[in-house]
Amino acid sequence: MELYGDTMMYKTDTYDAKLHIAERRGLCPVCGRNMVQADRVKEGNHIFIWYKCADGRCSGQRLQRQTSSK
Repeated sequence: MELYGDTMMYKTDTYDAKLHIAERRGLCPVCGRNMVQADRVKEGNHIFIWYKCADGRCSGQRLQRQTSSK
């Protein structure tokens, strides 16, 4: 944590970078294992894909939004 003026700021650059790498590789942001598709919903021009960790003991999840081609 760093102090900027009167505000305490968390250094998130490293954490954000790890999350982006995990997302690109399809890995769980919690434990690093593979993610599997749990659900898919189309709303308007978007498709929302819900992923969960393949390890049943881990609670890792993420939601991905994609633009529909039609």
